[in-house]
Amino acid sequence: MAFQAEVGTWLAAHLLARMPVGGRFGLANTALPVCIQLETGDGLDDIRLDQDDSSRIELQSKTSAGLTTDPNSPLGKTLRQLVRIVMDARGTGIAVDPMKTRAILAVAANAPRSLDALERGCRAFDLGGSWATTKAGRSSAERDALDIFETHARSAWVTHSVTSPTDDELVMMARLFRIERFSMNEGEVNWREASRLLGARLYGAEASGDAPLRELKDIIRGMIGSCQRRRDFRPVWRSKSRPVAGRMRRHEKGPDRAPFHAGGEKIFGAYVGAISPVSGSTISSAGLSWAPAMVGLRRRVDWIRR
Repeated sequence: MAFQAEVGTWLAAHLLARMPVGGRFGLANTALPVCIQLETGDGLDDIRLDQDDSSRIELQSKTSAGLTTDPNSPLGKTLRQLVRIVMDARGTGIAVDPMKTRAILAVAANAPRSLDALERGCRAFDLGGSWATTKAGRSSAERDALDIFETHARSAWVTHSVTSPTDDELVMMARLFRIERFSMNEGEVNWREASRLLGARLYGAEASGDAPLRELKDIIRGMIGSCQRRRDFRPVWRSKSRPVAGRMRRHEKGPDRAPFHAGGEKIFGAYVGAISPVSGSTISSAGLSWAPAMVGLRRRVDWIRR
């Protein structure tokens, strides 16, 4: 859960700062993130990020992973979830658009470097090409990694279909799939980036971001833990004690802010969603008005229940 919270915190900082993240994951770097869902129960179910151009990024977070054919390994489980995304879309009659969707295996910066061979092999398909021909033209390490990818994809596929995946479907899954390394321990490169961004965009100075980023990480961790504990039922959750904006408000400076307005179970306070244990927790920027000169989080949080 700790690493999942770190990845979620990096994404949430960009959502709060209204800064794009798509370029890091091979999507257009113009769309803005608008909603983060945690513990979704669908697809790569650790984190889902929706953007304002209808694209989405689904992430499975594993501190470490390796190239192995074990179906219960982190890589095997993640590719099984990727196959489910493709098969669920096929069931609706709408193909997954590789220009609008990414399936990310998020790993720590010190995860085995053997994963890099799989990442390079998958990126070879970004401009198309056939599975067999493109794979044959890669290095020995990349061919071996793509063989492992194919083994997992075919094994998972047959649990959903009586037919095997076509070469085109293997290519499409390779295009959707990416391996991204995150370094979100305090002081590491992704932490420093998120801290500077949060400080500059919301608190008036790059140097002011560390304290609110720590609070944001605690919030994300708490939301994940609540979802995991309450997954099987949906309580009424309207606690007004120390809401998110209240926790982060201590760091803000500047003139009075207008209140946030939050609707239903999905949105509250400083973009942070109330717990919805069946569908997961959500962080969203929907429905919030922004003033051009806004600095910091707003002073008051209004809770509105549907």
